[in-house]
Amino acid sequence: MKFRLIALLCMAFAMVGCNTQNPVKEKKKTIVKGVNNNRFEFKYEYSPLENGVASQYIYKEIETDTANNYALEFNISEPYILTLSRKYRGPVYVLVEPGKTYEVDIQPGDTINVRAESQELQDFYQTVESLQFASLCEKEYFPEGKVTDSIVNFLDNRMNNELAHLDSLYNKGLINKDAYELATLDRKVYNYYVLSSGMKLKYRVNFNDKDSIRINAEDLAYWETLYPKELIQNPIVSKSPHFPLYMDNYIYFERHKKHIMFTKEISKDYLKIPILMRQRATSKEVLSDTLRKRYLASYYGFHLKHFPYDSTCLQPFAELAKEFPNDHLTHYLQPKIDNIKKFYSASIPEGVEFLENYDQVNSMDELLAIMKGKRLYIDIYSTWCPPCLAQMKHEEYKTEALKKYDVTPVFLLCQDNCADDYWKKMIFHNDLKGIHLRVNQKFSQDLFDKFGWGQGIGMPRYMFINENGEIVNKEAYRPSSHKIEEQCEEAFKKS
Repeated sequence: MKFRLIALLCMAFAMVGCNTQNPVKEKKKTIVKGVNNNRFEFKYEYSPLENGVASQYIYKEIETDTANNYALEFNISEPYILTLSRKYRGPVYVLVEPGKTYEVDIQPGDTINVRAESQELQDFYQTVESLQFASLCEKEYFPEGKVTDSIVNFLDNRMNNELAHLDSLYNKGLINKDAYELATLDRKVYNYYVLSSGMKLKYRVNFNDKDSIRINAEDLAYWETLYPKELIQNPIVSKSPHFPLYMDNYIYFERHKKHIMFTKEISKDYLKIPILMRQRATSKEVLSDTLRKRYLASYYGFHLKHFPYDSTCLQPFAELAKEFPNDHLTHYLQPKIDNIKKFYSASIPEGVEFLENYDQVNSMDELLAIMKGKRLYIDIYSTWCPPCLAQMKHEEYKTEALKKYDVTPVFLLCQDNCADDYWKKMIFHNDLKGIHLRVNQKFSQDLFDKFGWGQGIGMPRYMFINENGEIVNKEAYRPSSHKIEEQCEEAFKKS
């Protein structure tokens, strides 16, 4: 026993000695630069790096010069996976290493062209499957919630092939150890995420048709293999850009494993809790503080990106900020929270008017008869439409351009499931000067009959109307084009 204790102590001292010979890795400047050839109204964004970790769904905009060139600089001591994303489109990834320069051109169609010293690794990352949207793997691999042996085998083999390819690059000396370990980790996380999504979907679909559902022992055992402890309990897992959704599946699994027999009554009680609150509570039961903080920050960032004025974010964010004060992740989210508070405190600005008895207007012809004698710029939009919301940032230019030609902006909200208070607060918050109305079902059908195609009306949609109530341009420019003034000149030529 004494000998064993001495041996253990010697090992401990040896490890301490080894650590003293391996100082903290030096931070080196890493540059990512290129040109953005993708011309959209939404700017590209990137995942900022703090404390060695890029938190997904918390983004900064990439600023470009007049020639659309950009440059990003990072001081890093270890490699990390840079996420590039255009709003409301799937991300692309670049694995960057300390002290290196990467030329990354963003191409039309949301693809990238990477030129780097470790070209083989970059080529690998541009060919492997990565997350575009959360539902991608469900639709492609698990139609109708069926998890077949052939699909599982296919996905297992694919992961093994990817890992074997990384082994080959490393053994040939084409990538260094740190980059190899990060890429290997990320591919495991992504493929386990896809496989675990299949199991999640299987029980979610089956549960819809039954009052209760029991997880069978075979499924439970397989499901558990998708969450190996070396990933789930290791803070390094958060370096994968697929970490938040993988953790989301893990939390779902733990909640179901806890109950085994999952009834609709249990589900109903659980769903009464606002989603951000229940994710916070459930994650506390199964994740370490470090992983939970990074998971929740990413989860809240994703939610705020798609629901920028959701007041249910306020309480869970306040609790997160209280639990982790002065943390860099909450620092990035705070402006979004402040924007929600500003949104709900907004009062009616000067120049905003609601059409009297707008709910009784049943068609475009009726509206134009009411507004006859005025030049109009019609804006058809909805509050759930990201491009519609993006155009509201250009209101100041639009208002000034229309004023020169005595044109009145008219906003038509084409949406059923929007509370009146939310609609009006959005108008006040964005200072949408002009005349506002919500279209009723008859008016909505009339718009579709006149201007729709497929299964709806393309939004946002803009039109110019002359004093006689005639449509002179049914496909007017968006405010972001900054060409409204020249279209006014064409539509309403001065005498």
